[in-house]
Formats: sequence, structure tokens, C-alpha cells
Amino acid sequence: MRESQSEAMAASASYFVTSVCLSLTNKAVFSRDDFDFPLSVLGSQALVTVTLLFVGSQLQLSPAVHFDPQLARRMAPITLLFVSMLWTSSKALRYCSVPVVTIFKNLAVVAITVYERAVYSDRSSVGVVLSLMCMLAGSLVAGAGDLQFSSVGYSWMLLNVVCTVCHLAAVRAWLRHTASSTAKTFHNQLFALVIFAVAAVMAGEWRPHGPSQLPAFPSRLAAMPRGFQAGFLLSTVLGLLINIASFWALQVTSGTTYSFVGASNKIPSAVLGHFLFSSDLTTLGWLGVIFGLASGLGFAISKYRLQQEAQAQKSPARACNRVQPSSSGGSGEALEELERGALLPAANNGSIGAARDRRCSTS
Repeated sequence: MRESQSEAMAASASYFVTSVCLSLTNKAVFSRDDFDFPLSVLGSQALVTVTLLFVGSQLQLSPAVHFDPQLARRMAPITLLFVSMLWTSSKALRYCSVPVVTIFKNLAVVAITVYERAVYSDRSSVGVVLSLMCMLAGSLVAGAGDLQFSSVGYSWMLLNVVCTVCHLAAVRAWLRHTASSTAKTFHNQLFALVIFAVAAVMAGEWRPHGPSQLPAFPSRLAAMPRGFQAGFLLSTVLGLLINIASFWALQVTSGTTYSFVGASNKIPSAVLGHFLFSSDLTTLGWLGVIFGLASGLGFAISKYRLQQEAQAQKSPARACNRVQPSSSGGSGEALEELERGALLPAANNGSIGAARDRRCSTS
């Protein structure tokens, strides 16, 4: 028992720490005025993930991965939306502070929940509805108190919300249990690498630069301070580490724990982001951030309780849930995993988990 509790604590801590570190390193890499190579940075992150997955497969340290043409065709439109989501997120981070970006991600959770209610008739409780309303209010208040308000940054952020909702909708509609999570992540990142590489070349990020006529991206990266270079390398590795940490947490913790960790890790991200990158928020803005973060925790708990009530009414679903207890995640957890490139199967989050519940109820 103690060993299982220790493993659960270690998995939750790993997921928590890697999530916070990824948010902060991405802000550091994407927001510098003297380093504007977002496509190349995103391509580098995809390259490292693909390489580590392939090497781990060859060394039998992770599930085997190989190129599957059928899965690749199914993944193509989803990856296009995934790339759009990452691209708009990087642009939002360039112009907006970490607390503001963190709290405005709640808008995506609100939009996803409304979409799933309208299209799939997913159930909602009073707690879920109130939490969503509080998320929306917190985002509006935070924006009103943002002294660094940038119409360009907020436009990118709203566009990111649209891309995120479209991506999640596509995953739920088109991507079922057709392959393992590792295979989906591998193909997703492989396609993303190709798209980012082509886009970076077309955008001029690899054009000859300076007297040496070396490509602009590597030559500029080599000229950056050591601390920035270390942050860049860390960001390329964290994308894979957080996938590993989240899968580990999903396997050894309950849905409540995973949901709570997924919602609570936004709090240190917002606070540390403020101190590290000097975000300029008024007292009103901070009240909006705090209110929105608290609403995110309330949403995770309300979503979990709602799904527990639904599962209690379905004895086959209850048996299925004992095998995969992570179904009590929520739209917020699905959103976070998709942003990191982890195309989780439907059973790994509450938003997409309804498909699994229906399958269990008919078995």
C-alpha cells in the first residue's frame, strides 16, 4: 500500500512539475524580442519528441513505433489543427503575460464544454455550469485589469481558443481506439515536424544570415546567452517528459487526483510567470486570475462528481471504469494533453470519455 501511495505521489509530482516548467520555458523561448523563430522552435520540439520516441522504441524502453500509412491518413487533418493550435499559442505567449494566457485558456474549456453539450448531449450539472460561468467572468475581469493589454496578443489568444476547440472536436469525431497513444503521438509529432519545417523555410527563418551566410535560426541560437540556450533545449525535452509523466499519473492515480493536479498546476504557473516575466496586472486583474483559477478547480471537481453519478447508474460502465479510472478528467485535462502533443485515447479524459462509456454500456 505504501509503495503504491509513494508511486502515486511521485507520478502526480512529476506531472505537476513538468507542466509548470513547460509553461514557463515556452514563455521564455517565445517572448524574447531578439529571438523570433517560433516555427523553428516548434519544429525542434517535434523533432526531439519523434527522435526520443524512435530511439526508445529501438532500445525497447518504450512501445514499438513504426510508420502506419492508414493511421497517417487519419491523423493528417487532426495534425493540421494541432499545428494551428500550437502556432497561435506561441504567438499569444509572445504578446501576453503568463497569468493572462493561463486564465484565458479557461475560455477553451468553456467552449469545449458547450460544444460537447450541443453536439453530443453530454450531461452538465449545476456545479459545472456555475464553474464555467465563473471561468468566463474571471477571464473578463483579468483582461480588464491587464495593463499590458495588446489587441494583437488577445486576437491570437482568441484564435487559439477556436483552433483548440476545433482540434478537440476533430479528435473526438475522427480518432477512436485505432492505435496506441504512443503511435498517435509519434505520427502527430512526425507530421507536425514536416509542417513546421516547411513553414519555417517559407517564412525565412532558415535564410542565409550574417557574414558567414549560415541559416538564420541556428546562427542566432548560437549567439544567444547560455541561459536562453539551456531553456530552449529544456523546452524540447519537456514536451516528451510531460507526456510520460501524464501517462504515468493516469495509470497510478485516481481520476480525482489527476483532475485536481491538472487544474492546480495553473496556479504556480501564473504566480511564477508573473515574477519571472514581470507581468503588469492591477489588483482587479489579479482578482480575475485568482477567481478564474479557483473556478478551474471547481470545474474539475464538479466534472468528476457528474461522471461518478453517471457511472454509478451503469454497472458495466462501472466495471470498465475500474480498469481505467482516469476517465474522470475533464475538458481542461484533455486540452492540456492535446497542447503537448499527447493524443490520448478516449478513455484517458472525461471530455472524450463519453464514447467509452457508451461502448461499455452496450457490452
